[in-house]
Amino acid sequence: MRGVFMSILTVLLGLGILLPLGAGEEKEEYSEIKYANYAEYLRAQNPLRKRLEKIVIPKCEFENTALKTVFNYLKQQGKLLDEQGKGFNLFFRCKKSTLRRRISLDLKNVPLTEVFYYMSLAAPINFKIEEYAVVIMDRKKGKKPNRY
Repeated sequence: MRGVFMSILTVLLGLGILLPLGAGEEKEEYSEIKYANYAEYLRAQNPLRKRLEKIVIPKCEFENTALKTVFNYLKQQGKLLDEQGKGFNLFFRCKKSTLRRRISLDLKNVPLTEVFYYMSLAAPINFKIEEYAVVIMDRKKGKKPNRY
């Protein structure tokens, strides 16, 4: 029954007897951004992610430094450089041994989201930008780091 209805509707639309919803109305011009999937769209709408992208770390030089120390530095810099002065929250869902892992970084003028990505390349961690916090977790073997 539904198939018959759809066929009749298609014919009527094709003949111009029926007009699709919104036909004849003036349409606003806008630039449409395409997303690969709904999850990507939601990430793009996340206000914390937008703020973190605007925070550019001028200098991030660490040699053989524990991850926990690097995160503390980024948290401090994030609060100083954030336009709103809020900074960001960090939640760790990883082993304590992961936070003791030592990494080396030499980055200049890089957005905070990219610093997290480079850290996840240097150590077996992954990060997720939630609505109110950045969550740091252990990365499973064979899985690639997230990039926001």
